[in-house]
Amino acid sequence: VEAIVSGTRTLHKSNDYDLLTSWLGEGLLMSFGKKWATRRKIITPTFHFTILEQFVKSFDKQTNILVQKLKPCVGKGDLNIYTYTTLTALDIICETSMGAQIYAQDNPQTPYVQSVKAMSRIMFSRVFSIFRYFTYLYPLTPLFWEQRRHLKILHDFTKNVIVQRRGQLLAETNQSEPKNNRKFDEAMNVDFSSQTKGDDFKDLYLNRSGKEKLTFLDLLLKATVDGKPLSDADIREEVDTFMFEGHDTTTSGISLTLYHLSQYPDIQEKVFQELNRIYDGELGENLQVTYNHLQDMKYLEMVIKESLRITPPVPIFGRRATEDIIVGGMKIPAGVNMSISVYAMHNCEEFYPNPTKFDPERFTNENSRDRHPYSYLPFSGGPRNCIGQKFAMLEMKMTISKILMNFKLLPHDPAAKLVLQGDLVLKPVDGVYLKILNRNEV
Repeated sequence: VEAIVSGTRTLHKSNDYDLLTSWLGEGLLMSFGKKWATRRKIITPTFHFTILEQFVKSFDKQTNILVQKLKPCVGKGDLNIYTYTTLTALDIICETSMGAQIYAQDNPQTPYVQSVKAMSRIMFSRVFSIFRYFTYLYPLTPLFWEQRRHLKILHDFTKNVIVQRRGQLLAETNQSEPKNNRKFDEAMNVDFSSQTKGDDFKDLYLNRSGKEKLTFLDLLLKATVDGKPLSDADIREEVDTFMFEGHDTTTSGISLTLYHLSQYPDIQEKVFQELNRIYDGELGENLQVTYNHLQDMKYLEMVIKESLRITPPVPIFGRRATEDIIVGGMKIPAGVNMSISVYAMHNCEEFYPNPTKFDPERFTNENSRDRHPYSYLPFSGGPRNCIGQKFAMLEMKMTISKILMNFKLLPHDPAAKLVLQGDLVLKPVDGVYLKILNRNEV
């Protein structure tokens, strides 16, 4: 696995990913070679800790809305937490990536929200149909035309946000430098083909007043490659990729962790006691959660890691050999597609004794020290690992901790088994049903 995931001759995604091209274009997930390396360099600063600190404010705001939405569900046994966390994740990813408010939690029937859900369903359905899988047959199916409708909604939304934000940044630049009439691309753009380093990027997120932090979209609007700004199409590809990768996987991770916590009250109580300690017993609705608070949630992080082990949101991923390679004494010819089963590896007795047992203690420093680093790949690994994994972990911590501060989780039906399916991400067939009680009434 390590040889395939970390090798320079297996950096290309497998051919199955081509199904996503109509939606994501040649964004970071789909690109390769020089284009991929350049885009990776551009996007990496978005996840600098100084930027993540600002994103936490959005996490805090949107999860407060989630708590309010869950209150009417207290005491009922038919709460599908997956539905709620999906909408929260969409609100978070839209606000942090584009600075746009889609109010998914308040209005889940908006066209954009519905199109995001529909595209995930459509992409997955193509894998299992000859007529839908092959590009020359796909236009003969009704699903092709449904996909076109949804793509227009998604792409038009992103394009409009890009145009509006570009205009705002240009106006801000002109207002802040009235005596210096430099063009926008001179005043704002940074050339990522140069050797700019690490901490130099964090200042890009300060506007001219030095107060307001900018978004993922703003960095892309400021970036240049070889002296040229990214086109609107380039930017749309990256924003759409961020949207795609940043909501479904996180929703799965959050919902399944909450499910596991509902099944293990002792572990849930231990997480709650950690939160109680971090906030000195001052838990409540108006509590503002900060980046440092989230960093202190060590046991909750272990719980999330164990959930990602036993039910990884991305259960399988693919690579393609661009040259002949030797792996374990076996020759793999150029052009061969390879699949890595994260689910199988995470549930392997060799790496995880009694693998079906939910045990967060597997991820103490002591227990993790001697484990092979490529035996745990919830965010993939090697050069093409998930660039947003720190973002995702902070979002999962925020959402789960906010729910546990306010509610106690109980099983919907202690005898029922969770049935999962491998969609674009690992997700429950019929949702994740829980029962919640108010913490202050338990």
